[in-house]
Amino acid sequence: MNSPLSKVHQAIAAVKSAIFKASRPRVLPNTPICDLLLHICNKDEDLALFVARWIAFPLIRKGTKMDTALVVIGPNNVGKSLFFEHIVTRLHPEYARATIRKEELLGRFNGWTAQKNYVVVDDFNPMWQSDSIGNECMVKAYLSSGSFRRAEKAREPVSQVNRMNFVFLSFRPAETESTRRFIVINTPEPREEEFYGKLFANLSDDDIEGFKHWLMHGLDMRGFNRSSTFIPF
Repeated sequence: MNSPLSKVHQAIAAVKSAIFKASRPRVLPNTPICDLLLHICNKDEDLALFVARWIAFPLIRKGTKMDTALVVIGPNNVGKSLFFEHIVTRLHPEYARATIRKEELLGRFNGWTAQKNYVVVDDFNPMWQSDSIGNECMVKAYLSSGSFRRAEKAREPVSQVNRMNFVFLSFRPAETESTRRFIVINTPEPREEEFYGKLFANLSDDDIEGFKHWLMHGLDMRGFNRSSTFIPF
């Protein structure tokens, strides 16, 4: 247990870190998409840049499976689905992306996995929500195994190379921290409705392509790899 003095030192360090970050020039482009990403990351640009690099790496090195998954926890209407489902999914070919729910993730048949590179799991946090040891092992297999068995109705199971990268979205509050496998993002409360309405109404294919171009050609990826994790400043 941390001593009172230790907590004071941690608080002072947090204030110094916040002042330092606030004094730095912004690295993220000044676009509505990056504004949304920064808000989801609670204005922590270091975390937002990590998320951007995590998204970018499999786009730059096609077929790469990251060693980590993103777990995004926050209230409804904060923009989790807007960013990870409606924007990031469009960076991938239609056949290579999927948005699923817990029942599909843990189901007996997993035909949805065919050719998938990017998977969003809605309303499910694997860090605290497991119904059985079997389910927990299934989730870990999807996250860390090099291959798995794809089973479809009326067909023989086949072995499939695992290239899936996962984002888990949850509105269920939880006291949890990042691990070697999960990068946890605790979002703030939603912004004003006008922000989301304007972004959603004006979001175009050109905006998506511009974001993708920055991820693949403008984002500094030096020192980042499939095993990189996020260490707060």
